[in-house]
Amino acid sequence: MDALKSQIEIFDRNIELRRTLQTATVELHNKLDRQFEEFDLTLLTGYRLFLQAHLLSALQYQDLVSGFCADVLGCSLPDYPAILRADLNDAGGNEIEVEFKPVPRTAARYEQAGVTYVILGSRLGTAHLHKQFASKLRAQVPSLALGFMSERKGIECWRAFLRWCNTEVQSRSAREEAIISARDTFSIFSESARQVQLAYQAR
Repeated sequence: MDALKSQIEIFDRNIELRRTLQTATVELHNKLDRQFEEFDLTLLTGYRLFLQAHLLSALQYQDLVSGFCADVLGCSLPDYPAILRADLNDAGGNEIEVEFKPVPRTAARYEQAGVTYVILGSRLGTAHLHKQFASKLRAQVPSLALGFMSERKGIECWRAFLRWCNTEVQSRSAREEAIISARDTFSIFSESARQVQLAYQAR
């Protein structure tokens, strides 16, 4: 908590929210990237695990982020659980059953912003993965839709989020709320990936 307070003091200066969140979560982001890199996207098996982990995460954040996009950003978030389920079915995979609690949509405005930052920002990385791995995956199954990787409306919402960050004035407490919820969101993805790995190893 002391480290968080120290960061907030630095962020009291007029730095827009995206940079605040990026700086405060960079270590978690890098750690999560390494964790998801364990899903080998050159193989259909790794692709299925990748989809399962993202689906488990999406089921937890979808309602909140969809609401924030509609109410605050004025954009429509794609139905990621539906897209991921379709991709899983397309790839011959199954949804894993794990108990979880969705992030409540009643969260405060800047708690919602922290979650939304992580989800919409991740669309840039997913677009890069599509460019990098689409041909390798379709070499194994030419009919793969790759809907989650190829979806681009989320990037439009990301741009709307950046515009909102540049015009919104945040208090110190608002920034703290956003940082904490963004970190919690990275933890959701990390735990989802862990659960998927455990389920796969238990087969």
